[in-house]
Amino acid sequence: ISSWYFSRNALPYWCILAVDSLSIIIAGLLAIYLSMGGEALAVNFWHFLLLWTCSLPMFYVGMRIFHTYAGIFRYSSFADLLRVTCAVFLGIILTAVVFYVLGIRFSAGFPKFRVFLITFLLAMIFMWGIRIVVKYLYDTAVKDQATQNVYIFGVRDGGIALAKSMRNDNPRRYMVKGFISDQPNDVGRFI
Repeated sequence: ISSWYFSRNALPYWCILAVDSLSIIIAGLLAIYLSMGGEALAVNFWHFLLLWTCSLPMFYVGMRIFHTYAGIFRYSSFADLLRVTCAVFLGIILTAVVFYVLGIRFSAGFPKFRVFLITFLLAMIFMWGIRIVVKYLYDTAVKDQATQNVYIFGVRDGGIALAKSMRNDNPRRYMVKGFISDQPNDVGRFI
């Protein structure tokens, strides 16, 4: 249990869950600020903070359905970012429905659509950013002692497939630092 919660080899789930929760709350508060102004946020700050904190279970439903915590620790990819987008979208829809059914309002009228749209966009951007930063930090900073730096000869499909295969090894044995090619037009290309 302790290795799952405090592992150095991967960022534990609870850390990402905590940062995602904080991202949703901050996105909601920023959306209220952008939509209704700073005065409305300042006057009702604790009310809005409580609303967004209470909405977290609706977002967790989306995160659970779309498995947003699968594969994000080391090899975040477009598929992971798409799952995050779907989870946040489902969460914001569920939050809007629950707020409407319970009669919860941000102001005198129905909860403003603009607040939900801005919250969705900001939360999605924050969560994407977190996953990209985690992947970048892992790839650049965390490296096992047994990991060897390698260069792959060939930049065609075979070389790229080999690099992808090495990247997905667990535990990682090789860190691809670059590609070698005998073709002059391939020199300096980013693959």
